Formats: sequence, C-alpha cells, structure tokens
Amino acid sequence: MKNPFSLAFGIQPMEYISRDMQIQKIKDTFIGGDTGSHAYIITGVRGSGKTVLLSEIASQFSENEDWNVIDLNPNRDMLTPLISKMNSTRSLHRLFSSIHLSINIPGLNVTYEGSPDITDPEAALEEMLKEMKKKGKNLLVTVDEADNNENLKAFITTFQMMTRKKLPMFLLMTGLYENVSDLQNESNMTFLLRTPKIELTSLNRTGMVSTYMRTLEITEEEAREMAGITKGYAFAFQLLGYLYWNQKFTQKEINTEVIMQGFDQQLEEYVYAKIWSSLSGLDRKFLTYISRKESSKVSDLLHDMNISNSLYSVYRKRLSEKGLINIEQRGYVSMALPRFDVFVKNR
Repeated sequence: MKNPFSLAFGIQPMEYISRDMQIQKIKDTFIGGDTGSHAYIITGVRGSGKTVLLSEIASQFSENEDWNVIDLNPNRDMLTPLISKMNSTRSLHRLFSSIHLSINIPGLNVTYEGSPDITDPEAALEEMLKEMKKKGKNLLVTVDEADNNENLKAFITTFQMMTRKKLPMFLLMTGLYENVSDLQNESNMTFLLRTPKIELTSLNRTGMVSTYMRTLEITEEEAREMAGITKGYAFAFQLLGYLYWNQKFTQKEINTEVIMQGFDQQLEEYVYAKIWSSLSGLDRKFLTYISRKESSKVSDLLHDMNISNSLYSVYRKRLSEKGLINIEQRGYVSMALPRFDVFVKNR
C-alpha cells in the first residue's frame, strides 16, 4: 500500500487539503473580466504549498474550453516560448491558421501561405491575443517562483502592454515574500504593488484532523494532536503524516520519539536550513531570542535584546511577512513554523 502523503515539493500529493476559498477568489477575479485584475500573486514561506495551489488553479482553468493555460520558466526568455506554446496548443493553432498568421522571429518560424511575416515578438503576441478575443478565448500564464530578474521584468512589461489594450491575457505568479517584494519595488514594476496577493497561511485545521483520522486510522484526539504539532504548515502536515504512516503500516508499533526525530531532521534538511541561510544576522538574533519561550512578551523581548520599539517594529513586520513569526496575540510574539524554535536553539 502506497504512502498517501508526499515529501516532493510542487507535486499534489494523494492527500491534499485544498484551499478552496483562495482558488475561488482568483477564479472570480479573472473571470470577472474588465472589472477585475488581470494578475494575481501567491506568496508564502517555503513549503507553504504555493506551487501545489498554482497547479490546482491551472488545472481548473484548463478544464474551461474558453481558457488556455501556459506555464513559463522565469529564468529564461519568456516571450518566444510563450508564442511557441500558444501556436503548439491544438485549439489555438487552428485559430491562428485560419487567419494566416505568419511569425518569423529568432527561435521561432511559423508560416502560413499568403500572409506577411511578423518579426516582432510583441506584435506577434498582440495579433494572437486579438484573434483570441474575437473568439471569446482567454490566456492564463502561470509563473512559479517569480524572482527579480531581467527575463521576468521584460515579460511583465509586455504583459502590461497587452492588458492596457484590453486583451485577454492573465498572469498568475508564485514567489517568496522577499523575492516578490524586490520585484514590486523596481521602478518600472510599480503596478505589481496594486496587484492582489494571496498570502498562504495555515491549512484548514478541520481538514487536517479529518485526513489524519481517515488515512492513519487514529482517534480524533490523536489527529488533533498531530495537526497541532504541524501548526497548519503544509509541508509539516505532509511530513508528519508520511512518517506516521510509514511506522503504522510497516512497523510493529508506533515509536513517537523516532517519528519526532525524523520530523525535526527532515524539516531542517528540506526547509529550515534554507530559510535560515537567507536571513540577516539581526533576523537570526531576533529569532534566537523568540525561540527561548513558546510565546514571548514583547516588553520582555525589548528588554532582553536591548532594542527600541521602533527597531522591533521593523523586524516584527519583516519576519511576520516572511511567515516566520506569529503576532496575532497583542503584546506577544511566537514562532509561526512548527518546531522552528528547536531548530533555532541548535544553531
């Protein structure tokens, strides 16, 4: 019997807690046409399920005959591959053939007899989108792990041009908070500041409990305890279920100590070490002090660290937006990720 939980990033596992509200929000926005935004950004800490959500949304749009979904790599030229993939899509190829569209640009030559060549990629994309609009067709471009690089910035500029002309092109991107922030703050990318975002937080607790009970054949109390350990963190939900399933269905008895050792070790190897390496020295110092208690009183933290309230506010905002700390309880701060305090204490 195959383990229904998965440790593979970006692949929807057999047991998956869907984020139905977020999916519907994006669908309502895009299908709303001129009244809604043509772009959306999904952000969240590493391992929060951004890619899985992107894939699920893309899959649902692909089932709609009026939508064509194309995924692009942001680490290479994006415009020519987009045009190539549009032309390779069977339904679109028939549409462009009927108008004798001819494209002759570096890396791509699509010629239909009797039509003049289009040699500019943006002009080719515009003509293709105009024909799609006439037929009531829409294009959704998905970009996973958006970063502040020249390829993506050039593509977003083209995307803005198309949307200003009211052409049916839509963009859905995922990215870590810091990467999206860097991209938004570029001088010619300010429209991204107005682009709606979905910040992935905890998974639905009821869904987690139900899934653990059903797949692991455990009591509701046991399932609630496991869900609590994960703090709703998507990768932790999969990891803990994976480890428990392996013990329950391959070993003679459950050894919770072994499970938790594996849980801590694999959280570090798969996610936490990478997160830690991306932090500044003061970020790390801040988290080190927070890790000393399950929930730290802000006034005690200011005293122990000997910092001003204004400096604390800066780092509270940064680390909260990165999904690393929880500031929901007024006057207190705690770790947002499961057993991240254990990891930090061992640094």
